Amino acid sequence: NDYLTGITVGTTASELQKKFTLSNCKLTVYKSDGVTNNTGTIGTDNRIIITDNSGKKLKEYICVIYGDTNGDGKISLIDMVYQKRDILGMSKLSGAKAIAADINKKDGIKLIDMVYVKRDILGIQKISQ
Repeated sequence: NDYLTGITVGTTASELQKKFTLSNCKLTVYKSDGVTNNTGTIGTDNRIIITDNSGKKLKEYICVIYGDTNGDGKISLIDMVYQKRDILGMSKLSGAKAIAADINKKDGIKLIDMVYVKRDILGIQKISQ
């Protein structure tokens, strides 16, 4: 799959663009719809699209920020709510959001993943990206 991980929580689109040197290409960050430019903080399910100088799409990546299950680029109590709803079968997460919710990358979304988010929120231990 073309998921991009390792993005630090709070990274903005412009900060990410500065980290890449592309010759004859352009890197643009889009919101999850793949159409609307994201000029703010990158969140889970955002799209990073690389185009050539003529605008032809060369590659698309889907962002995953572990712990950011709602796609706002932050780790908060709302992300725990999304995890809880998934665990209880009330509303299943899919794609990049399901990957982001499975913090320990084992066996899908479990209570331990909620513990990781809680520890991050409380400043006890940040989630490794």
